[in-house]
Amino acid sequence: NFLRSAAIGDLLIRAKQPDLAIAVLETLDEKIEEYNLIQWDHTIAVDTWASLVQAYKAAKQNKQPNVIAMLHEKQNTILKKISLVDPGKACQLNKIT
Repeated sequence: NFLRSAAIGDLLIRAKQPDLAIAVLETLDEKIEEYNLIQWDHTIAVDTWASLVQAYKAAKQNKQPNVIAMLHEKQNTILKKISLVDPGKACQLNKIT
């Protein structure tokens, strides 16, 4: 269930398990693309992507520079997706440290 997996991803972020959250949320990102969910319910897609951005940000702590760079690149890719649907949300997420 998509919504259940999204809730698990959020729970993992709050539990300070961003690496596990990323695994769950990246799978959901693939489903968003595969099933073109953005056309059906852009709110669910944007909320899922926002959680993924938060997970990427949290995962950067205590990582090697090359891993941080990779996470930053992934984060920017998701922010671009969000900005096409909800530019305000993308700006808001980009400001959160």
